Amino acid sequence: MFGMLQYDSRKKEIRFAPQHDTYGIIHHSACDYCRDKKLRCSGHPTGCKRCEELSRTCSYTNTSCRTRPRNYRRIIKGLPASKLNERQQTPSPKARGTSIEVPHHDRSTLDDSSRLQTPDHIIIPQDSCSSLDLMPRSLELDNEMMNWGTGSNVSNLVDFDATPVDFQHVFPSQLLSDITGLPLTPPQSTPSSQSRLASPASEEERKCNCSNIIVFLIEDLDASLTSVLKSPLDASLAQQKRVLANARRILQCQDCTLRTETAILLLFICEKLINLSNSIVDLYCRQQNETELSKERNVERNHGIAIGQFEVMSHREWCCIMQALIVLQLECLDELLREQGSVLLLALPQSQCAKLQLYVEDVVILRRRMIT
Repeated sequence: MFGMLQYDSRKKEIRFAPQHDTYGIIHHSACDYCRDKKLRCSGHPTGCKRCEELSRTCSYTNTSCRTRPRNYRRIIKGLPASKLNERQQTPSPKARGTSIEVPHHDRSTLDDSSRLQTPDHIIIPQDSCSSLDLMPRSLELDNEMMNWGTGSNVSNLVDFDATPVDFQHVFPSQLLSDITGLPLTPPQSTPSSQSRLASPASEEERKCNCSNIIVFLIEDLDASLTSVLKSPLDASLAQQKRVLANARRILQCQDCTLRTETAILLLFICEKLINLSNSIVDLYCRQQNETELSKERNVERNHGIAIGQFEVMSHREWCCIMQALIVLQLECLDELLREQGSVLLLALPQSQCAKLQLYVEDVVILRRRMIT
């Protein structure tokens, strides 16, 4: 049942007001992952940009709410039934065609002076119109101009001077460039343009997409760190696994491994991963020391876990599985840190290399806590 909470100022209480109208359903403007992490979602029909960059399946499918105004229901309810049917059945001008013909007057009722000003039909474009698009397609000549035959003197009307016409003097240069779409003078070739044309690929084509991935990873880690104590343990482990996989993708980029800023950002991601791992270990130790009532609730919540035909039925079995997964994730984090020390050795400053060694020692301490 859909509805909304309303506050009654007289009774000073909050009541639930159900809404049975389908237009009252609040559509989601973000995918499930961004809404769960409270992150900004691009909301593209083919999937949000965050899920696309992180190679994740996006659940954003409903975009119909973005195309309607906020007072859409009020407008629809105010229209009568006949107008509503017309609104639904009448196609838009773009669906009917790209031009509208304006009815013109009868040519027989017009005098000679007005024929030059009246076209057969005027085509009004829908998308964009300029001053040249509104000109008539065909103009009729005045009858008086066709009365001169062969041998008649028309020197006072038409000038047959053979000198070339300077169009730049008649029309402004900007207008001519707007009509043709090309500059009046050919562009001068410079050494920089020639070298740019000779290069096989520009810098934009060679630029990788790792910077966007790093930004999204930092945002996801910040959101996970703020909600790790409220989220289930398996959700935090899944987020940690996704971040580790994307960090390995960045290490495989040859251009990024030579950049100092990318190496420092990767080290910053590893620092947040260690903080997340520390919170996961604390949460695991807290759940392991729970009371019997909390253990029963935890087993009921995770009763669907099964490995083949083996089903997890007790709190002890669930803790053993979580312990093995946490140790496995810590080993992957240790491998990532050691790989960074070898791959980013030239890009990292000496002070950052010392910090990387401290991170490796922190991971070793966390592994000892999980094993003992």
